[in-house]
Amino acid sequence: MQEIKRVLDEFCKQLTPELKDMYVSKYKENKPFTEFYNVVAPTGYIMALNKELNQIVSQIERPQERLYA
Repeated sequence: MQEIKRVLDEFCKQLTPELKDMYVSKYKENKPFTEFYNVVAPTGYIMALNKELNQIVSQIERPQERLYA
């Protein structure tokens, strides 16, 4: 868990307060990223950040599911 927090904190350090607010709105209020394109940052930059974040998250090892009877 500590490793996950460290990796995500490293990602968050590169974000401006506006970009952090964008991610909060996206994941807490379910707003689409299209509302933020060219307002918070250029579209290409937001798409690159999302690609980087998705890559980070996909590398996180998840526990195997357990089946209970």
